[in-house]
Amino acid sequence: MTKETLFARVEEQRAALLSMADDIYDHPELGFQEFHAQKVLTDYLKDCGFQVELGTGGVETAFRAEFSNGQGGPRIGLLCEYDALEGLGHACGHHMQGPANVVPDTAEGKFMLRSYSRKSLDAVVERFKEIIQGAALIAGVTYDMKEGDRLANKIPVLSLNRLIMENAELVHAPRISPPREKTGSSDFSNVMYQLPGSCIRVAMVPKGTSSHSLEFLNAGKGEEAHEAVLIAAKVLCGTACDLTEDPARLEEIQEEFHENQETHS
Repeated sequence: MTKETLFARVEEQRAALLSMADDIYDHPELGFQEFHAQKVLTDYLKDCGFQVELGTGGVETAFRAEFSNGQGGPRIGLLCEYDALEGLGHACGHHMQGPANVVPDTAEGKFMLRSYSRKSLDAVVERFKEIIQGAALIAGVTYDMKEGDRLANKIPVLSLNRLIMENAELVHAPRISPPREKTGSSDFSNVMYQLPGSCIRVAMVPKGTSSHSLEFLNAGKGEEAHEAVLIAAKVLCGTACDLTEDPARLEEIQEEFHENQETHS
């Protein structure tokens, strides 16, 4: 199947894809509460012939959808997130509100520390603990600290990124830019720490718009956002096509991943 045929198939799904995107935007749900989004996505995947498993990994609102075609060949995974931000909706970021000038009897804070390297992150965490201790001494208060899950850093695989960018250029994705050399840890990084992976970000807001903003949220159902859905789908299917039909590219990607594991873990 040619990529032109693949991209045409994506265009055939335009109405369904944009309807799902708008539906999830209109029904924002916090993490681990995304029952509506889960149903929207899995109903579509079932209709497309995927075998769907709900509650994957012990997370009630997670799912795994699998489509098989023949025997052998590569196994390609596509990850998606569908949780929204508390008090903001689907703006692709976190909303934080600082305290107002006094020392209350009880205060609570939630902080996220990120780094391009797990080793660097461990050092930052220790430094952060010292800062908390120092602040408590200055204010003459006590504190309790509870650590959540630690997220891994990404293992860069530039050969996979190049392949993705080739497909991005093929479908005329807007404002293509080179990969970032250092990026923060994230939930997707936990996957990229174990398997070769890369993420794409299709431009859909004016340059300079922060993803931690109301402007980003308000752009979520605009014409550029709709076009980004189709562009992303074409880039992903084009890349999957290359990985399936060119074993040498897949081998190159796997080799680079294993080499970089040694230096970025």
